[in-house]
Amino acid sequence: MDQLKKNLFWIILGVVVLGALGAWFSYMPDLDKAKSDALARAPDLHKAVDASKRPDGLKTPAHKKAVDTLVSKLDSEKKELIKTLEKWPDFSAKNLNSRYSDAPLATRNIEFDNWMEAQRKRLNKRLASATVAPPADFDTKLFFGVNIDPALSNKPVDLNSKASIRHRDFQLRILSIVDDIVEALVSQKDNLQVTKFETDPAKPETTENIKIGPVALASFTFHGPDETTKADSKGYDNALARSGWKPPSVTGPNVPAGYQGQHLPYYVTSVDVEFVSHISAVPPILRKLENGEKYFAVLTKADCERAAAPYPGALTEPKTQQDFAKAAPNPSINTHFNEAPVKAFATLEFYEFDKTKAEAPPVTAPARPRTPPPAH
Repeated sequence: MDQLKKNLFWIILGVVVLGALGAWFSYMPDLDKAKSDALARAPDLHKAVDASKRPDGLKTPAHKKAVDTLVSKLDSEKKELIKTLEKWPDFSAKNLNSRYSDAPLATRNIEFDNWMEAQRKRLNKRLASATVAPPADFDTKLFFGVNIDPALSNKPVDLNSKASIRHRDFQLRILSIVDDIVEALVSQKDNLQVTKFETDPAKPETTENIKIGPVALASFTFHGPDETTKADSKGYDNALARSGWKPPSVTGPNVPAGYQGQHLPYYVTSVDVEFVSHISAVPPILRKLENGEKYFAVLTKADCERAAAPYPGALTEPKTQQDFAKAAPNPSINTHFNEAPVKAFATLEFYEFDKTKAEAPPVTAPARPRTPPPAH
């Protein structure tokens, strides 16, 4: 009995441990059942995670303070960005009226049409003074025969609508763009030293300075925001195709959606310009077009091709005989005096602040392709 009393504590402890183990085994499901239950619950857990797409909640005051600081910083950066965009020069009615302060109001539509006729004559005269030929449809593209609509001009201009050609602000916008194109062309005149052809080998070839520069404005075409976005989307797809990139074979929200346009608070319009010029004058002309003071533009495309045949025709052809009747530089053909000019193609995109988009809820941009093109 004394021995039992001595070890009573250990006996009671053993009974409690055995009882606990027994209870645990009695309530614990077998391994197979536990596995099947876990597999059954897994899809629901995956769906819940995919559906939420939210980070974990704030755990401590430090978390909240860090998030508040980040949000404040992002709001401050957004305000500074908007201030910068608002300072961009654009084609707003205010700026257009400032540039063309003598333009009659839309209510005086007949006077405005007469004023536009005077602007067409002014620009034609400016081109002629620099021996730059205008395009055949120059007056037509500057709204010859298109009367403005006073009722339409009282509303904001819709740059995607064909009816906008009768809007006063739209006509002033195109006039402003063409004004800068003409100025970039006529102001670019340089001298080029060429060597005269000498048939006598005993005599040295003499040199002569000739005038070079643009000789013609071939065309200009304005595109509204929708047309510009479509052109950029097509260029985006072509660039991916040429790089060898292919869409990944995956599904879900992260599949690349292709070009979706800009998501910052601005809209983009564009103009295609073609002109004929000596090749040495093309780069400075393009720089002048891109760095205009009346707009914020980006040169997105530039190319050129020969404007004349690389070599003259046979000397028996009447046209060749006429072209070479005089041994003097001819700016439109290849001769021993100079290289013929090239036809240059350029696209300018104009960026303008969009207040409506700035005040709208933020838009999450879709994923861009991340798969690198194959190595060549």
